[in-house]
Amino acid sequence: MKHLSTLIFQGTAIKRLPSSIKHLNGLALLSLDNCKSLESLPSCVFKLKSLEGLFLLNCFRLKKLLEIEENMESLKSLYLSGTGLRELPSSVEHLNGLVWLSLENYKDLARLPGSICKLTSLRYLTLSGCLELKKLPDDIGDLQCLEELQVNGSGIQVVPTSITPLSKLKRLLLGGCKEGESKSRTPVLSLRSSPCDSSYLSSLVWLDLSRKTFTTLPGSLSQLPRLQCLPGNLFISIKCLYSEEVQKNRFLIFQLL
Repeated sequence: MKHLSTLIFQGTAIKRLPSSIKHLNGLALLSLDNCKSLESLPSCVFKLKSLEGLFLLNCFRLKKLLEIEENMESLKSLYLSGTGLRELPSSVEHLNGLVWLSLENYKDLARLPGSICKLTSLRYLTLSGCLELKKLPDDIGDLQCLEELQVNGSGIQVVPTSITPLSKLKRLLLGGCKEGESKSRTPVLSLRSSPCDSSYLSSLVWLDLSRKTFTTLPGSLSQLPRLQCLPGNLFISIKCLYSEEVQKNRFLIFQLL
């Protein structure tokens, strides 16, 4: 079976994988979606040199990932949405070829390891619905290839200003994030950069601030040269809409629901 490339256990009652899976040297895709009895993964899964996709959606009995002992450049997609994991191991940095990382509805996740910021190939990061997650790593600006960041419906209250150097970021979804305890109407997004910094979120096209109530939009939106769409039920002042600074952008689409 050394030439087996795809292994799908979706919806089965499997509790654990045998360690003999390490012999599947040609395995490229391993799917365990909706295996609601799955309790553990053998560490050898992260030693499969051909593995490109690992799917563990809704494996809510899976509480822990073992440490990743060596670099794994082959893995491009890791989906952990809806699992019972309480944290990611700091050794996640060894997944240095990772492009997609989905932690959607990872309800017990309270923090991300700082080492996640060493995933320099990461392009898509989904943290939607992570209700216990209050902040992003301070060094998130190190994810220089990041194109999409979804934290909508999470516990995130403030986006660190270190996000501004992400020159390839195209979509930033913050809709429905919890309000701070002060119940102020200050946006969860506070953007600051040097006027001379041409890399300042220069590719951002889509900014989702839906289900937020603002009296004005932050003036720093005028520094986003490609911003085209700002969806959601935003309550903003007419003065801000037609301010000279905002008009410097190409155009904005406001969807007032």
